[in-house]
Amino acid sequence: MAKPLNAIAAAVKQFEAGNVIVNLPTERADEIGYLARSFLQMSKRLSSQVGDLQAREQHLQHLAHHDPLTGLPNRAMFQQVLETMVDKARADGSRFCLMFIDLDKFKQVNDQLGHVVGDQALQLAAMRMRASVRGDDLVARLGGDEFTILVRSFRHESDVTAMAQKLIHVFDQPFAVDGHEFEMTCSIGISMFPQDGKDGDQLLNAADAAMYRAKLGTRSRLEWFSDLSRSAP
Repeated sequence: MAKPLNAIAAAVKQFEAGNVIVNLPTERADEIGYLARSFLQMSKRLSSQVGDLQAREQHLQHLAHHDPLTGLPNRAMFQQVLETMVDKARADGSRFCLMFIDLDKFKQVNDQLGHVVGDQALQLAAMRMRASVRGDDLVARLGGDEFTILVRSFRHESDVTAMAQKLIHVFDQPFAVDGHEFEMTCSIGISMFPQDGKDGDQLLNAADAAMYRAKLGTRSRLEWFSDLSRSAP
């Protein structure tokens, strides 16, 4: 009697530790076997419920940090990653860049073709951005038609310029949504840490200012904040 009861007690400890339950005397036809089978069924149900709760928690975490329309990281996650990158760059003396991207003509598309087409256009724009950057660069949607890209590493500023130009060229191709074909280009402002800002907010504001300068031109342009500050009186 003691041996099968000890096996059940050991199974309880295994379950508490999150381990696979083994060596239960489930084959017995007496009350010990019934108890073992009942405990095994209960442990499977509880494990399934715990798995469901963990999946729901992960889903909620994803929703808290990602834009529901495009699936991109949202402003909250962008700010979190940006501050982490600032701390790292301060510690090791490295550099990184922030691109602020605004979609040209999006308001016109949204107003003339409706929000459904506008939403699909944003989704397609997000896909083009993700496909145009490296795997370790972060593309985020701040809201509306405003996006950011955190460029984690580069050798020369010209490498970042080439990345931005590639992104602009990707938007040269017309968009097609629900039988509608339209153009939607982008304007890009670029700032660099630590030259253009001592913290994340300053860096974002610098890239934003450079982006607005780019939009004052012919659209579908990029502008470095450093060029903007040098040209200021």
